[in-house]
Parts: sequence; structure tokens; C-alpha cells
Amino acid sequence: MSSENIAVPAFELRKISFHYPHQTSLILDQVSLSAQVGDKIGIIGDNGCGKSTICKLLLGVVKPSHGSVCVTGHPVRWQQHYPGISYVGDPGYNAEELGLPTHLTVGGALDVLTNLYDNNKIAHRTQEITRRLGLDQLRQKDIRTLSTGERKRLMACFAFSKTPELLILDEPVDGLDRVVRPVILELIAESAQNPHLTLLYIAHSRVEIDTFTNQVYRMHERKLTPELQQNFLVTLTRQGAPTALHQKTGELQGMLENLLDSKDAPIEFDLQVKPLVRHAEV
Repeated sequence: MSSENIAVPAFELRKISFHYPHQTSLILDQVSLSAQVGDKIGIIGDNGCGKSTICKLLLGVVKPSHGSVCVTGHPVRWQQHYPGISYVGDPGYNAEELGLPTHLTVGGALDVLTNLYDNNKIAHRTQEITRRLGLDQLRQKDIRTLSTGERKRLMACFAFSKTPELLILDEPVDGLDRVVRPVILELIAESAQNPHLTLLYIAHSRVEIDTFTNQVYRMHERKLTPELQQNFLVTLTRQGAPTALHQKTGELQGMLENLLDSKDAPIEFDLQVKPLVRHAEV
């Protein structure tokens, strides 16, 4: 096969080991992960296991102790902006990791975003997402005074206003209230429909991971391994009308949560669940 026919990975981490400066214990140990254009990859794991470090490596916030990181075939340059990447994550207060300007009001940042692209479609999209996320009421606030949830809403506006090649989501709805959370999940679902978008989704929730991804990995003891995925054939009968669904573990869990959390009048339904073959998503 000629080199011209070999697909360039959307991103690739090759034998990455990482520890923070002045520390010797590894956070990541010989971790490799590659995604082709259009792949939707989820990473699940406990707090502090190194999931977010993978995001930081791809964003150029930190450098690997060993190994290489590439985006679209090019080595990542540390602390350099990549316009093809959108990111929603934990907007901590470390200035180098905010992903947001720190010297503007929310309104000023939104104006910069609108004017950044000489494109009426993107400007209209920004206005639409600003409305959906309820950011107009925050326009006068200094970004440095925003709560974590408010910062995350602003990050989501920046991330979804454009059409990125790579969307990195690090616990994107963690800590958000019941009003904003479904809005951001809707924006993720809309973006994930793009077959050319590469998605990296990191979360504790199996519901989120299984809803938006088709490859699942678990981070454990500094290693990244494919996660076995249980599939189910679900038959849901309501008002005498059966509906057959193929559901992944998290999707089934989410459906049950929605049924149990329904605010409607009591609904009678019959639910039959048949486990299907377990397999590793690779």
C-alpha cells in the first residue's frame, strides 16, 4: 500500500509515560491510543487515574515524560493554540489551563468569539448557543469571578460555536444543574452526528460514555485497556405498542433512569431485557 493511501490518525498517543515535575510516580505508563477521523472514543475511570492528563497532552498543556503526541499527523507543540480542536472540561483556576481569556467580561469574550470568524453562519450559531446556555444574563460579569458551572457554560459556547475536527470533552456536564446539563448534552449529541468529527469523551458516567461513543477504554493503574461492552435487546411495551431497541449498558441505564424520573402521571409499561454477546470495543 502506498503512503498516500494510509489514513492519518486524527490523534495519536504513542507509548506515553507521564509524571509531574518534581515527582517520580507515574500518572501514565506506556499508554498508547489512536483515533481515526470520525471515531467516537470514551475513556472511563476513577478520580485521579490519569484520564484528564490525556486531554492535557492533546491540548499541549503538558508534555509527556516519554513518548509522542500527534494531532492530524503533526507533533503537538506545547502551549500552542489549535483552531481545529474544541474543548470542554474542568475550568480550574490555573491560568494556563482555563481555556478562557481571563481579562474580559463574559460579554467581551462573546463579542471576541463572534468577531473572530468573518462568517455570518458562525456568528449566528454563537448567538443561538449563547441563548440556549443562558449566557446573556452573565454578560457583565468578569470571567475571573464566574463559578465553575458558569465557566463551563462559557467554554461550551466557545467549543460548539464552531465546527471542530476534534472535540475533547472532560466531564463536560459534571457539576452542572438540571437546567444547563441537558442543554450541553443536546449540543454534544448534535455535534456527534457529524461523521467527520473525532470525539474523545471522558466521564465517570457510563450513560454519557455509551450514549456518545462507540469505543470504550478504561484507565486503571496507569494503563489504558479496551473495556468490555455489554449489549442488550430491550423490548419496551407501553399502551400495547412494543418497541425493540439495541442498547449498550449505559444507554439501558439512562433509559431506566428517565422512566423512573418521569414527572408525568404514572405510566404502565412492560420491559424485557435480553443480554447479548459481550465484546471489547477496539
